Amino acid sequence: MFPFNIVLLIILSSTAIAADVQNEGMSSGFYKFGVDLYQQCSQFESGNLVISPFSVGTSLTLLSQAANGTTYEQLRKHLYLNGEKSIVADQFRKYIELIKRSAGQSELMITNQIYVEERVQLNQNFQKVATDEFDAGIESVDFVNKNDTLQLINNFIEEKTKGKIKQIIDDEMLTADTRFVLVNAIYLKSIWLQPFPQRKRDGQFYDMIEKFYISETETVEAKFMKMSKEVWIAELHELDIAALRLDYLKSNYSFIIILPNKRTGLSTLEAQLQKINLSKIVEQMKFITYRVEIPKFKVKTKFRLNEILKNMGINEMFEPWANLSGLLNTREPLFVSQVVHQATIEINEKLIEAAAATGSASRALSGTGVFRAEHPFMYFVWDRETSTTIFSGCIKNFPTNATSKQ
Repeated sequence: MFPFNIVLLIILSSTAIAADVQNEGMSSGFYKFGVDLYQQCSQFESGNLVISPFSVGTSLTLLSQAANGTTYEQLRKHLYLNGEKSIVADQFRKYIELIKRSAGQSELMITNQIYVEERVQLNQNFQKVATDEFDAGIESVDFVNKNDTLQLINNFIEEKTKGKIKQIIDDEMLTADTRFVLVNAIYLKSIWLQPFPQRKRDGQFYDMIEKFYISETETVEAKFMKMSKEVWIAELHELDIAALRLDYLKSNYSFIIILPNKRTGLSTLEAQLQKINLSKIVEQMKFITYRVEIPKFKVKTKFRLNEILKNMGINEMFEPWANLSGLLNTREPLFVSQVVHQATIEINEKLIEAAAATGSASRALSGTGVFRAEHPFMYFVWDRETSTTIFSGCIKNFPTNATSKQ
């Protein structure tokens, strides 16, 4: 079972002191955005990584409904949105319904929550779209009395992520100029369709400690899980990688591991992500008996995404001249002061609290029947029904300590 926990927080401040074709298009756009986001985040994070491009994309798509002018055009272009705002909102509602249906017996919670300063009012059109199409909750708060509001938002996030993400927002993020906070939280917990066996000796469970290569010759210790069963596997010689798909019980969600054949091949893989199509990789997989050996891990990453999104071309919403005129009933100018994203992931023999990953050795899979994740690799939580990346990340080293990038 894997619990995934993702939170995206967007804070806006006042500048007053100075599976139809449509849904296929949306899933394709979210996939492209996810690749762009991963490539930027990996440049800011030198260690293990977990992000949810779906969470970030959802929040920014909702925010785009309030944007106009160049601010909207930047969001539309880099989120790969097609059509007018009303069409996008309708597409998203149908899209999210498919995502939730695909979860099956996986425990999935997707929450959009808006906090608006009690002295102002949301634009009625935006409020209707937020509630009807994005299923967002809306609550009036007092940002001047920020201690109570801070606790309110953090408690909400902690509740929605089953206690996995705490204190994402701190005292410095809220000011007297804060007018609007947008939160997206995702919690996913799934059970393996084929659980890994737990090892027992003298009546006690124990972990298999083995080497994990962090360079061509340097190793660290990692806890491994192993099983020999029929799994979905592919060798992609043209990309010099191997891929493994592990499915979740009674769900259309899968855990996909992309493993470079070379021990030092992760950076090359990350650089060519634009050329990699997960749907096509999945199509090439064969269901055959293999020896699967992957490490257990737990990762938490936290980003302030301002600079990352600016590097992607979404920059005007952070400027004093941002056009978010569709958000409030007043003409008070607004800009985005903070975009905060935090995710956790954990993988073990039975469950997924966030997500899991795996890979193979530098030797070819053919003839060995072994997929061994003994060096850095990428992983994805993938919805097979809509071809959507819910989570993505990489494992580069152990132990998998929590990291925070400001």
